[in-house]
Formats: sequence, structure tokens, C-alpha cells
Amino acid sequence: MIFNKFPSNIKVRLVLQFFIIFSTMTVQPFLIIYFSKHLGTTATGFLVMMVISVSIIGALIGGFLSDRLGRKKIIIYSEFVIFLGYCSLALFNSSWMDSIYISFCIILGIKFFESAIIPVYQALIIDSSEEKDRKEIYSCIYWMNNIAIGLGSLIGGILFWKYKFYLFLSIGIIFLISCIVIHLKINETITSYNSSSKNKITMHLLLKDSVMTFKTILYDRKFIFFTIGTFLLVSIEEQLGGYISIYLEEKFHPLTLHFFSLNFPINGFNVVGILRAENTFFAVFLSLLFSKFMGNLNINKFIKLGAICFFGGFSVLSYSTNLLLLIDFMFVATFGEVLFKLAQQVYLSSSIPSDSRSSYLAVFSFTSVAANLTVALVLLLTDYVSTMIITVGFIFVGMLSIFFNHHALNSRKMKKVTIPLQNYINN
Repeated sequence: MIFNKFPSNIKVRLVLQFFIIFSTMTVQPFLIIYFSKHLGTTATGFLVMMVISVSIIGALIGGFLSDRLGRKKIIIYSEFVIFLGYCSLALFNSSWMDSIYISFCIILGIKFFESAIIPVYQALIIDSSEEKDRKEIYSCIYWMNNIAIGLGSLIGGILFWKYKFYLFLSIGIIFLISCIVIHLKINETITSYNSSSKNKITMHLLLKDSVMTFKTILYDRKFIFFTIGTFLLVSIEEQLGGYISIYLEEKFHPLTLHFFSLNFPINGFNVVGILRAENTFFAVFLSLLFSKFMGNLNINKFIKLGAICFFGGFSVLSYSTNLLLLIDFMFVATFGEVLFKLAQQVYLSSSIPSDSRSSYLAVFSFTSVAANLTVALVLLLTDYVSTMIITVGFIFVGMLSIFFNHHALNSRKMKKVTIPLQNYINN
């Protein structure tokens, strides 16, 4: 299936997602450095913990409400607030006003609503597609996201420090455009609750319903095992932006590459940039390649093989300082990443119950949020343990991930969660 043949909801979402990721990546990778320069690394660490906490709450609330009130409404309300947030952030980082503390409070609000719509959009993609087409859809999403991340990070690295005001304002405008386009072009995919029922919904009933829904999800052993396995794997991947980057900057011995009469000095910082560029390029290329024959292979094998290559590659990156070895195993890690993530999306879309889709995906989104916490944990351990022990730890975590994924893939089917809110209303 080519892009033009995707359902209308999917095409609109992909285009908007590309511009949103592209624009936000011009600032988000640099915010930690920005705050650490003003507040110090320790204070910034606590701020990051607050952002993660807010993100968890936002994902839970957004995912649950979209299963009850509809995808479109939650997306439009959230993105309009994000538009206001980025405009406010531009104002407080301008020549008229400059407040680091107010800026952080605004970012907390932005992160809450950004996290709230992540599971909603994931559910919208599944709602709007047929199972036979999802492998190609997720492949397209994956490579478009990687291109947006690569371009956004590159431009942000050039413009962020001098043009923060314009970047923040541009992001806000893009979110406003997204709101308008979604209102006009996106079709609602939730029709379970009619307007008369929604008028009777109270906060008490929503709270009672949410507790029962998430309790049922936590008892779904297959889903929880898969979520834990994915969390363990993603926690290794996140070390590229934390421990592995710092390790290479400190331990890599500078060298000079000679190409005809040209000399290219390479240090640890340059190596990190090379590895990130390699990861982005091959992620795009391999996702397009795999989508051509993915339907002919077993999803379970994709997940297991991807996990092995994934943690194996990053384990070598955490110990080696040989440039050629680093480049080779970055390819291995990227190969595993693409295999695993494409198969993961297809597997989830065909496994989770349709009537609690956003709620399931909200819980699953914890994998990336919680993985960010492990970056700080590993950095704390570096003062007390050797590089070898950390690498062995990565290998152990990777093997543990395979254990959980294996049991998830071979256990019973996920329960169908059916908790109609009308039951509470009628009672």
C-alpha cells in the first residue's frame, strides 16, 4: 500500500505528525542543557523527575478519557492548550520577558497535554486502519518520524540558542494549524457513547470506571509481560543519549581520518553525532526495506530477533572505543530496533481490546517514560561501578527482556475489557 491509498485519517495524521515532530525536535533535545546552564545539573535532575511524573499522569488521563469521550475531542482540546503553552513559552523567552521558572511551569503543562494525546493518536491509527495494512502504515510512520527527528535536531542545533523565541512561536502556530486541520479533516472513530449518555457522566463515575479499567489491564498477564519486556529494551536504547554519550566523550581517544589531502579530526563528541546520524539513516532505510516482506514473516520471530540485535548492539557501544566497531554495532542495534519496533506496533494493534484501546496504550506508553528514569540511575551508578559491570548489566537486562517477551508471546490471549459506562449510569 502506498501513502495515497492510506485511509484519510491516517494520511492527515502522518502529515501533521511529521511537522509536529520536526518542529518540537528543534527545541526539546536542548531544553535539559538550557535548564542545567541556568539552574545546575542537580536541580535540573529534579525537574526532569517532575516532567516524567506529569507525563505519566497525562498519558493515563488522556488515554482513559478518549475511550469514553472520543479521540477527536481530546486531541483538539489538548493541542489547543499546547498551542497556548508554546506561545507563552515564546513570550517568557523574549526580549520583553525572561523567566526560567515560569518557563519550566509552562513546559510542565505542555508535557502533560503532549503525553495525554500520545495514546489517543496511537488508538486513532488502529481505529482507522485494517490489520492487513498496519505493517506498511507503521513502517511509514517509523521512517517519517526518524526523518523529522533528524532534520529537527539538526536545525535546532543551529538555531536554538539565538532564536528560541521564534522556534517556540513556530511550534505553537503548527499546533494551532493541527487543531484546525483535525477539526475539519479527522473523522471520529469512537461511537460507543451517544450524546445523551455523555451528558449523564459524572466525575465519580469516570473515576470508578477508570479504576476498574486499569485494574483489569494490570491483571492481563500477556500485556503486562510485553510491556515490561519492552520497557527493559527501551531502557537500554535510552542510554545512547545518557551513559553511552558521556562514556564516549570521556574515553574515546581523538584521531584524525585522512581522505586524500583532507584531514578530519574525530573526538568523542563527534563519534556520538556520527552514531546518531547512522541510526537515523539506517532506521529510515531499513523500515522501508522491511515493510516490503514483513507480511511474509512471523511477528514473534521479528520481535525476538530484533530484541537480540537491539541489546547486543548497544551493549558493545557501552564498552568499545574502536570507531569501526562502534559503527558496525550501531548498525546491528539499528537493525534490531527497526525489527522490534515495527513488529511491536503490529503485535499490539492486533492484540489489545478495541473498546479499551487508548487505556491500554496509555499504560504501554510508560515504557518510554520510565526508561528515561533509568538514564539517571545508570549515571549515578557510574561513580561506583566499572564500565564492564555496566555492560554486563545491559546484557542481563536485554536477556531479561527476551524472557518477558517470550512469555508474553506464548501466553494466553489478552482479555477483552468491556466496562460500559452506561452500566454505572443505569445503576
